[in-house]
Amino acid sequence: MIRNVLITGTIIIVQSLVGLNLFAQKIPVQVTDLLKISRAADVQLSADENYVIFSISNIVSDSSARSNARPSGNFGRREGGNGAAIGDSQGGGLEYAYKRELWIIDLKNNNTLSKLDEKAEGVNQPVFSPSGKQFAFTRNVKGVSQIFLYTLSTGRTKQITDLKYGASGLKWSPDGKRLAFISNFTLQQYVKDYDDIFAGLLVDWRKENQDVVQTVLRPKVKPDPNGSDEAIRAYLQQNEKDQKAKVIARNSSNPEESPREIDQRLSHIFIIDTISGSQPKELTNGLLSFSNLIFAGDTRLFVNVRGAGEGNDNPAAEELSFGSVYSVNTDGSGFHSFLSSSKESYSVTAASSTGNWFAFQRSVPGTVNVTRTYVKDLKVKDGKVYPISIDRSLSNLKFIPGDKEIYFVAQENGGNTLYRGSWTKDKYERLTVEDEGVSDFDIQHNTVVYAKTTAQNPSELFLNIADGKKESRLTQLNTEWLKERTLSLPEKHKFTNELGLELEYWVVKPVGFDKSTKYPLLLEMHGGPASMWGPGEQSMWHEFQYFAGKGIGIVYGNPRGSGGYGEEFLRANKSDWAKGPSRDVLTFLDRTVAQGWVDTTKLLISGGSYAGYLTTWILAHDKRFLAASSQRGVYDFKTFLGEGRVWHIIPRYYDGYPWTPKVGKLLQEESPINYVEAINTPLLIFIGENDTQVGVSQSDMLYRSLKLLGKPVEYVRHPGAGHEVTRSGDNRQRIDQMLRTYEFFERYLSADKNIR
Repeated sequence: MIRNVLITGTIIIVQSLVGLNLFAQKIPVQVTDLLKISRAADVQLSADENYVIFSISNIVSDSSARSNARPSGNFGRREGGNGAAIGDSQGGGLEYAYKRELWIIDLKNNNTLSKLDEKAEGVNQPVFSPSGKQFAFTRNVKGVSQIFLYTLSTGRTKQITDLKYGASGLKWSPDGKRLAFISNFTLQQYVKDYDDIFAGLLVDWRKENQDVVQTVLRPKVKPDPNGSDEAIRAYLQQNEKDQKAKVIARNSSNPEESPREIDQRLSHIFIIDTISGSQPKELTNGLLSFSNLIFAGDTRLFVNVRGAGEGNDNPAAEELSFGSVYSVNTDGSGFHSFLSSSKESYSVTAASSTGNWFAFQRSVPGTVNVTRTYVKDLKVKDGKVYPISIDRSLSNLKFIPGDKEIYFVAQENGGNTLYRGSWTKDKYERLTVEDEGVSDFDIQHNTVVYAKTTAQNPSELFLNIADGKKESRLTQLNTEWLKERTLSLPEKHKFTNELGLELEYWVVKPVGFDKSTKYPLLLEMHGGPASMWGPGEQSMWHEFQYFAGKGIGIVYGNPRGSGGYGEEFLRANKSDWAKGPSRDVLTFLDRTVAQGWVDTTKLLISGGSYAGYLTTWILAHDKRFLAASSQRGVYDFKTFLGEGRVWHIIPRYYDGYPWTPKVGKLLQEESPINYVEAINTPLLIFIGENDTQVGVSQSDMLYRSLKLLGKPVEYVRHPGAGHEVTRSGDNRQRIDQMLRTYEFFERYLSADKNIR
């Protein structure tokens, strides 16, 4: 039996003691514990500081994904006990699905917690009204995202939209009377549905865009390959419609993903009166796409607009997608550019509810740089701009009521740290430590609530006072099942490289570490190359603990070029993806080996994306590794230009293209495919068959080259998987990759090489 109890203000689930082994020993983290991890997100705090709403993401048996059961593992033990095997009677089958639900915490009533709706599925984007008496959220209705309102006093939910193309990005006006949102549709849908759905604009957009309208509405003549020019064009367009041809109309990220011109997607801003229940009104129009709408007062909105910088002579400008900030009034008038440049990209990040202050970010597309954040005074024309002088990437900026302080998250030194401070004084203080990862938060006058990852726990929700000095945990999403696991906590180390950069790395010793024993050591590396790892990194929490539980030590860190250490550090791998970063990560390895507990005949190496590239480069230039795994990597820069969706990373880091003599020579020298003859370490290669980020042929080429040379190599392709397979992909494939990597390593670690 299961019952709810209150313990220090937090709800947990207590199981009947019948059949429970009170003396069960702890075990290491299992591979199937991946399915037990619950994550908190979408954090919202009511204006009166009495309620918190947030979402919980779980992985559940596919057969029960639509059940009304309490979220498995959220506030107690998950069914299946210690490491229940996939497919056993408790595990619930082979297939697993992601499930998200909204929950409410009543802070004034002993932090009691309840689920929004026992039948709710597909809920997203909760956002409190300014009064705190209700909140809006979206839920799929017949496959389309619609807006709902939930009233706290009655516990009732009301659907307020019946949109053809759905809603996202909900934002309340400060007076709580209106909701603005984004709707997405294709160009063809926009033109054909204009009169029925998008009517009422001050300017008829179609009159100014007759060429586009005619392209979409054709053919007016019968398609005929032997007819007039118009009939031939109609015939060719029919071929496109029937998917016999695909015309690439722009320098898209990847031709395989490029839609036809008429299928290009647009994102426009709409607003709806939540009190009168009127129909939504479109505030934007034309061939622009808008995002991240922000209210600045009750009658004005700022929005981001994506598009090539006007007058920019960069041949990749279209792909780089320069951003501008536009302003529009809530009645649709006053639409104009507020911040724009032909060389820089701007984006709105926050505005105060009074409309007096506006926060924005500036970056330079096509270059390696840390995005800079500023706050502008809107009280007067051409108001002063205040830079936030923290040399880190900042996100999730929020003004507190009263316009006195601003809160934000900074990516720094292995964690995502919560800050607060004054933009006029340019003084800020940390509210959380560097080694933790704040993934989402909300702030009101005296209270802050945030979701956080620590080395001890992949995700929990925390309550704190505004100065960060009284933290308490609100949830036990993972604490109960973790009580039955033995973890190995990372140890932080530092050194200074030949460039004078201070580098940080972490060592995770094997579970049950005995200083008299020698252990295998796995060098794990992050992608990007501008990513950052640390104890507050959610995506690697389980993998690090799993390998440590298998008796393998792990060392990981942030080499030159990583994010989180400032612009000089970030740019330190310009025109050098290989030699410099490899020296850094191998120094992580050497310094860990110097601790004396590593078996140097059992060194392993693994990395994905950019780190798949770096893994392969290192194997061709360093012979010490027993076995290696490279996932979704780039191995040949020349072919990457024509295949990878992020091809523009080449000119960004190397200031040129493969056909440029100097740059072409360097790209050839830094492409691991050109050193395959020197690779002798057993290598396991992974790629998702739908990975357009780097392209499948990169891995095909590496495997085929090594196979032709008679080198020890194995190749695994995951059907239907994309670049994010290990973070958010199919859960069987996530487990498969981790387990297959372990099995491959174990084959070479074991004295018996004939495991199979």
